[in-house]
Amino acid sequence: MLFRSKKFMKSERTETSKINDILTKLALARPDVAFTLINNGRTSVHTGGNGNALDAVAAVYGAAVAKEVFPVSYSNDEITVEGFVGKPSLLKSTRAWQTCIVNNRIIHNAVVFKAVENAYHAMLPKAGYPFALLHIHIDPAVIDINVHPAKTEIKFSDEQQVYRAIYHSIITALTEREKPEQVATPIAPTALTVCRTGAATGGQQRDIHPRPAHALFAALALKSGGASHHA
Repeated sequence: MLFRSKKFMKSERTETSKINDILTKLALARPDVAFTLINNGRTSVHTGGNGNALDAVAAVYGAAVAKEVFPVSYSNDEITVEGFVGKPSLLKSTRAWQTCIVNNRIIHNAVVFKAVENAYHAMLPKAGYPFALLHIHIDPAVIDINVHPAKTEIKFSDEQQVYRAIYHSIITALTEREKPEQVATPIAPTALTVCRTGAATGGQQRDIHPRPAHALFAALALKSGGASHHA
């Protein structure tokens, strides 16, 4: 059961949202534990605790979301990354769908989020944050947990190592899909109308046709180490 000092509490709606976020992260971090959140007689979070991470994703975010994610895995002698990431079309306006667990601790780290963002860089059909559930296992000796009083932020002694591991795991997962179009759904060729009022355009409208996402997928595949051909 979660408790919070009354003098630090905000509105009921805000506090309920925070509790829901905490339970969601805990359920994703520990799929082997069953979680239930009941608010005003209504169950808003319930996980089975069967140890299956994908089942936990489905219980928390819904079966439709779970169908749009796929596993990531990377390991060397110093770091292991595993979990799930979503198709580029599976976006959220905030980082609510991005969860990072380091050595079984839910944390925030700018390097981790930057690696996720850059791995998807050319593939996102619109602005937003892709789904990512990452479990990172690394030697505790290379982590500083005293960055934030609540211990929710950490600092890695070798941030480039962590960045490369996460970036590589996601890039590999994306480019190993059997059919690229299943990962990067082509964007409809509808033009985006933009009106500029500067002297250079005379206040006229001009149409911008976005590049199809599958073309961006090809570019990303080359970026990750594939062969390139020049005319």
